[in-house]
Amino acid sequence: MLEPDISVLEGYDAKSMMLNHPTSKNVRLLVEVALSSLNIDRELKYQIYVEHDILEFWIVDLVHFVVHVYKQPNKESRLYENVQTYTRGQRIRTLSVEVSIDDFFL
Repeated sequence: MLEPDISVLEGYDAKSMMLNHPTSKNVRLLVEVALSSLNIDRELKYQIYVEHDILEFWIVDLVHFVVHVYKQPNKESRLYENVQTYTRGQRIRTLSVEVSIDDFFL
């Protein structure tokens, strides 16, 4: 079972978690924080998240001090159609929230 470091879920509360695991339809954002797991996150988890239609997935790359943002999964091509890499000093806007990349790397 995959366990992302951070999951942002919609339509799912603590009581629901006692009864059932969330499905990909509940997922708004998954975040993987990667140091030693960077290759697993970029290859294995990437493919699994595309196949399960995860709309947005981030890799916080602690090796290179960047955040890779993957959006718009395409099951047919097995690729995310929108891929961006953010570096220090930049900000990511998602889910009506803005996050500074600098906050990930202290």
